[in-house]
Amino acid sequence: MKLLGFEVVNYGPFDRQFVPLAPGVTILAGLNNSGKTALLKAANLFASNEALPYIHPEYDSLFCIIYEPDDADRAQINGLNAAPFLPANSQGFLRAVFRIRDKSFREVEVVRADGKSAIWITVTGAQIHRFQITSDGQLSGRIVMKQLNVALPKEDDVQDILPNISEFKKCIWIPARRDGIGHSQPTTNTTLPVNGTNLASYLSTMQLNDADSYEALNNMFCVAFPYLKRINAHSLGNNALEVKATYSETGQKVPLSACGAGVEQLLILLTCVDRAPENALIAIDEPHSFLHPSAEKALVSFLGRYPKKTFLLATHSAVMINSVSPDRIVSVAKGGTTVSDYLYKRGSSDIAEILGALGYENSDLLFHNKLIFVEGPTEAGVLPKLLKKAGISEEVVDRIGMPQLEGANPIRNVDDMVKQMARYERLVLALGRARLPRLYLLDGDRSKAAIERMNLGDGAEAIILAKTEIENYILQPAAIVAAMTAEAKTHNQSVQVDEGEIHDQLTHLTAQGVMKGSELLKQIYASKELPYSKVHSGTLIAKYITPDWPAIRELLAELASFVA
Repeated sequence: MKLLGFEVVNYGPFDRQFVPLAPGVTILAGLNNSGKTALLKAANLFASNEALPYIHPEYDSLFCIIYEPDDADRAQINGLNAAPFLPANSQGFLRAVFRIRDKSFREVEVVRADGKSAIWITVTGAQIHRFQITSDGQLSGRIVMKQLNVALPKEDDVQDILPNISEFKKCIWIPARRDGIGHSQPTTNTTLPVNGTNLASYLSTMQLNDADSYEALNNMFCVAFPYLKRINAHSLGNNALEVKATYSETGQKVPLSACGAGVEQLLILLTCVDRAPENALIAIDEPHSFLHPSAEKALVSFLGRYPKKTFLLATHSAVMINSVSPDRIVSVAKGGTTVSDYLYKRGSSDIAEILGALGYENSDLLFHNKLIFVEGPTEAGVLPKLLKKAGISEEVVDRIGMPQLEGANPIRNVDDMVKQMARYERLVLALGRARLPRLYLLDGDRSKAAIERMNLGDGAEAIILAKTEIENYILQPAAIVAAMTAEAKTHNQSVQVDEGEIHDQLTHLTAQGVMKGSELLKQIYASKELPYSKVHSGTLIAKYITPDWPAIRELLAELASFVA
């Protein structure tokens, strides 16, 4: 069995939430109160004696260790059955189930890619039994794996059956707020609590017994805070020790507690991480607390020095979120995501490519409440301004991401459109945002065939604009005059134009069959010998649109159900 991660069921705000685990950094990203800390505490279940406060009042809250079966597991699952339940090379996983309330082991379930499942290992009385499973999920070939002294086995009773439980039993949980360093007695200390209360005596002991490691830790700490050149435990002369930092320029020694909360907190965190066992699982809540972005980057670099340690971080830091590949991010939201979502995501090789084509970073997609996929950069520049002019608050508009469908690949026909929409649907699913409300907004000259051929996921919808393109919503003469005047000044030109003239030009060109707003504007700009840029000129006109322009209300009516 290969460890994939853990899953909680009926726990906190989650119906079911899977968290992948692997050496390196995995990030839990989500809004406040979305359940990130609850997941970190779940990872620490077997290492703590504390009762978790997030268990469901009516249903069993479950902690499940998720494994990927190897060939030996498949052989035991399938036995000699002619039609195996889990054929070779088929996708599936094993779910070892524990009840959170008393940490008791219940069963191991085999789950296939098609969702069909069967119990493989279970507890009956004081015995653990293993079965073979037929292709239709029937159980046969029962054997007794272990005789127990208790009817409710705990993790210790099954650690010889289920690998990697020891990783959870040795989990190190570092809370968001380390209590502070203060003073400590000058005694030998080889154990550091995660709140850092005896850090002074711990560092003093480390400096005496492991000078090389102490110097390495000191150097890494000073990379994060280059204005400091050294940290030391100093005697206060009253049978107490205190950590002091030495400033690079002046040589002044200052108590670490006086250097700022970020300095104090980071030293505790770095020391805990550095001294943890080589293959440790380390759950850290808000490692970015009180840190300047430059110190956040130094922390990311520091964690990268320990490739065999498994870090699970809950953070809002864009610096930290953008430091990892998208497949190492768990988007945490009410309801949760499943193991199957992760297995699909793991098979998506083009996540980073799609994000790059969108011009997005990890944090952009994760921090938005909604997405409106627009066709190109003009819509991305104009639409937010029009929504704000229509009375949608700036806060609401700013939380709507507007990635561009066109990206690095031009859309020439319906096939291109359908292909791009399919790629972005895969991306949203792969990043664990399947429930994210999203709208595909297509120009009015697009065929409905693109929508009819697209199998959109839950939370997704698509509409075709009533007007030919977004520029048709900004053909307000007063706004065009203001934009042309501003544009002329940037080019050191003088332009004579008024609203009546623009109105007449629009009427004349439309009568001649010019229907696209961008072509209308291009010809109007050309008549005044002004350069026209779809993106720049369109966005500038949108800036000067007045809220009473009827086309804004028309656009808002088309998008009302989505942006409300």
